[in-house]
Amino acid sequence: CFGCLGVVTLMLLVLLVMSGVAYFTARPVKLESRSLTPRVPAKVAEGQPVGGRIVLTIQEAELHLEPVAAGEPLRIEGRYDVNAFALEGELDPMAGDDGAWVYEATFGRAKDSGAFSGLVSLVRGSTARIQVFLPEDLPLDIRLNMKEGAAVIRLAGLWLRTAEFEFESGAVDMSIDEPLREPLESLSIRTVKGGSLLNRLGNASPRRLEVNYRMGSIDMDLSGEWVADAEISITGGTGGGVVHLPSGVILEGLNHRGIEARHVLEPKPPTLTFSVSTGVGRLEFAGG
Repeated sequence: CFGCLGVVTLMLLVLLVMSGVAYFTARPVKLESRSLTPRVPAKVAEGQPVGGRIVLTIQEAELHLEPVAAGEPLRIEGRYDVNAFALEGELDPMAGDDGAWVYEATFGRAKDSGAFSGLVSLVRGSTARIQVFLPEDLPLDIRLNMKEGAAVIRLAGLWLRTAEFEFESGAVDMSIDEPLREPLESLSIRTVKGGSLLNRLGNASPRRLEVNYRMGSIDMDLSGEWVADAEISITGGTGGGVVHLPSGVILEGLNHRGIEARHVLEPKPPTLTFSVSTGVGRLEFAGG
């Protein structure tokens, strides 16, 4: 026991020394604002804008993603320690499979930030904030990979075709308070560590919904304006939580009745077909 105590004490001393060195030798925290406003091509096919694909990779930040009015530009704004982090974007006007544009934006540690930059941010308490503004009149496919930090995602009224969100560590608060312009082809949400609050996903009416959570709690609300049939896959790990089922739809694959198909009047409401695997965690279903 005394040997273990000695090892722990030594590790704490090393950590304190490294923190002190980082604090006094690294470059000072320099909080500044930066913005990206890509000039995405205004392509039109059959009277409709072509749109494009946005790929976001965000690390160690507080992320806010939200809609803006039609006609406003796609833009990303950040306030962060420019001595430790970097916000970069690259637009390829013809990278998509259908010739559509692809915009990739990354936020993370700058290459020249130094070996102790992580400890500096931890000890000094600097916080990075990234805001992503998506115009409502732009058809988009979006993919977000959030490595560390917290995310607040608001998607109400957007024109999304596919959406893929992956959160490796941290909390996520996602809501779709108003129906999207059209039903999503697919919506994928994956969390590894941390809690997730997913509200009003029915307003996206995704034809395919995949939710995968491993550790941490999940609170998922499927209410909203379902307008199309959906295949819903929920895969859990060691975490647990609750799924709030919607009303006015046909539920299949669960021990919840919803609307019984033989009693349905025309027009027939959407059918939500579930496939659920919860691992060792406990997932409860409420409502329906």
